[in-house]
Amino acid sequence: MLRADLDHCEWLPDDVKTGEMVFIPGGTFRMGSDHHYPEEAPSHRVSVDGFWIDRTPVTNGQFKQFVNETGHITEAQIVPDAKDYPGALKEMLFAGSLVFSPLPRITDLTDWSQWWSFMRGANWRHPYGPGSNIKDLDDHPVVHVSYSDAQAMHAGPARTCRRKPNGNSPRAAALTAKSSPGAMP
Repeated sequence: MLRADLDHCEWLPDDVKTGEMVFIPGGTFRMGSDHHYPEEAPSHRVSVDGFWIDRTPVTNGQFKQFVNETGHITEAQIVPDAKDYPGALKEMLFAGSLVFSPLPRITDLTDWSQWWSFMRGANWRHPYGPGSNIKDLDDHPVVHVSYSDAQAMHAGPARTCRRKPNGNSPRAAALTAKSSPGAMP
């Protein structure tokens, strides 16, 4: 099965040779939900090609090395530009990220705000906001890293498997989910 799925790649990631990456075969799954948050509807079937993924999560230590070598600044560390968020409350335009912080008593399991708080200053170096740090946590998975931050870290031929263009990738599925109301049930 692995050999057939490898035909989707024009070449293999270098990390495959060291065993740091594993191949996840493609398939079809049901994306979304008709019973939870409105933005997840409608539930529909999506097919994706196989893809390569790191065997383990990226650690704080690995991400720190990447930042030290490149000077990368994560999206959580950048103050959003008001023109990109028309109608946003001015006081909500600050560098930060969502932090898991459930209330002592959850009354509505469908209300994400009872579980998560948008916290000023929360980022990969300060996972619980200002005052927290990752000292002695180099072997823990990095948090508050966006898709574009991950792309920046893993850019280049050593970390990616270039797909033959057909649009069926995990990223393509995520991007088209909302625009596919007529997708296969």
